[in-house]
Amino acid sequence: MQPFDNTDAMSNWRPDIERLRNNGKKVTQTAVDLKVASELTLLSEQDVFYRGRSAIQLAEHASFETVAALLWNVDEQHVFPRQAPATPRLFAPLDALMSDQRDVDRATALFPVLEAADPRSYDLSPHDMARTGGDVLRWLATLTVRAIEPCAEPIHLFVALEAE
Repeated sequence: MQPFDNTDAMSNWRPDIERLRNNGKKVTQTAVDLKVASELTLLSEQDVFYRGRSAIQLAEHASFETVAALLWNVDEQHVFPRQAPATPRLFAPLDALMSDQRDVDRATALFPVLEAADPRSYDLSPHDMARTGGDVLRWLATLTVRAIEPCAEPIHLFVALEAE
C-alpha cells in the first residue's frame, strides 16, 4: 500500500482558503501580491539588504555584534557592552558535570541557570531584550568553545582565541 500524498490536495485547497480569508471574494494571485513590505530585509537580484545596508558589505566589513545590533535595531554598545555577562555560581559545577555531553545538551541544561541568574532576562523592553540577546550569544559562544566564562571582546576574536 502506498502512502497518501496530500500535496495535490493541499494545493487544491488554497483557493478555498484564500476565499475564506477574503470574505468570500475570489482571489487571483499575481507577482505583486507576493511582495511583502519589510523594513528589515530587501531582496534584489544583486544583493540582500538588512535595514538598508548591503548584506555582502556587512559580511565583508561588519562584526557579528554590529550585524546583530542592526537586525535588532538597537545601539551596539548597549547590546554588547565592554563588560561580559556575570557568571552564575552554579555554572562551573554544572558545566563540569555536563562536560562529556553534546554541546546542545549542555546548552539545554545550562541556559535556565544563566537565565535565572540574569535579572534583565525578564525585562521585555526592546533594548533589554536585545541586551539579553547579546548575553545569550556570548554564552552560546562560551559553551561552544567550552570556555569557563563569557567574553567581553568581540565574539569572533573570542572564538578564534579559544580555538587555538
